[in-house]
Amino acid sequence: MVKGSFEHLSTRDTVFKFGFYKRIKRMKGHVYEERLLSVIALIFAMVLMFIPTMGCDKGKTEKAAEQRISQLQNFALPQATNDLDLAVEGAEDKGSIIEVSGWAAIKNQDSIHASKYLVLQSQSKTYIFDTFSLWKRPDVTQVFKMNRDDSGFNVLIPKDKIERGEYRLGLIIKKDKMTSFQYYPGKTLKF
Repeated sequence: MVKGSFEHLSTRDTVFKFGFYKRIKRMKGHVYEERLLSVIALIFAMVLMFIPTMGCDKGKTEKAAEQRISQLQNFALPQATNDLDLAVEGAEDKGSIIEVSGWAAIKNQDSIHASKYLVLQSQSKTYIFDTFSLWKRPDVTQVFKMNRDDSGFNVLIPKDKIERGEYRLGLIIKKDKMTSFQYYPGKTLKF
């Protein structure tokens, strides 16, 4: 049994353990059982029992990411604005898939409600793929002193969707009515 696990307790025992199921003294000394509190406590206790199975294990998260393939987007490449803070932290060939990860945000902006897209551009082709995020980035928030927890991105590109070659990497961010685009300096992807 895992330390802190409540699997051995019934729902009612769990409720008692946390002290949610109790009698509340009302005015004039009358004691009433608070039924609403009991229902809320039972729901809370059931949620507590399922939390260990919903853990955010990085291995499980990476496995889930493998099932999330990035989709090719169909919109025109915007003009470069060069107003992004960004870092590509990994670009890896994983057999039939290319994985790219990092973080990006528009300069002097938070990353809340920002959509990110990876750009791959060769001499003859340009591809734009949607991104997704596997985890929050409080480290980026701490450095920039503004909320950039949602600045992280991951991209899984099936190799059969793009031609072989060497590609410059860029990032597009759409936030509110703003669209920003910048190439990552000095970073190319060849396969």
